Amino acid sequence: MEQTLRPALGFHLLLILLPGLISLGACGEAPQHVSPQESGQPATHQPASPHGADGIGGPASVALAAPHGGSGEEPGEPLYGGTVRLEGELATAQTGGVFIIGRQVGSGLLTLVRKYEISEAALSADGSARLLSFTLDNTHGMGGASAALDQELTLVVRYDPDGLVESKEGQVEASLVAATGSLDLELTLSAGG
Repeated sequence: MEQTLRPALGFHLLLILLPGLISLGACGEAPQHVSPQESGQPATHQPASPHGADGIGGPASVALAAPHGGSGEEPGEPLYGGTVRLEGELATAQTGGVFIIGRQVGSGLLTLVRKYEISEAALSADGSARLLSFTLDNTHGMGGASAALDQELTLVVRYDPDGLVESKEGQVEASLVAATGSLDLELTLSAGG
């Protein structure tokens, strides 16, 4: 019986002493920010860019063109945007999803994707079409692919009647190549009539 109490007693003693031992290792001061001038380091480090090829914003980084809009450096800052015009049967569709997909030109690597419900599209003034305003930003990135945004992407706009990108039946799509920062894009999707 004495042997079974020793391990239990040792374990309980460890549980009692462990918090005290851990607190001895703390210095008691809150973490402080040190500027490059205070640390003696040269102020050459630049903040990491979500678009940098080398991950630290150095010379191998990709510079983004932004003739019409944002650079995408800040989360939520639009990289691409515009209007999708839904015509024919799509003007009256009650259900389905509209996917805005960005693929790298050449490789076709999936980079950005965003889904809108067709119910988000507003009826045009003459009632002949529905208009869906869209934006894509770096929060819509697919894994690490958005870290390598090119100057241009192939934007694919796809309507899917059941809203599931995996199914193919009834899909309608259109595409164009757009420069990063373009926020005045116009695409038209038409089905049936």
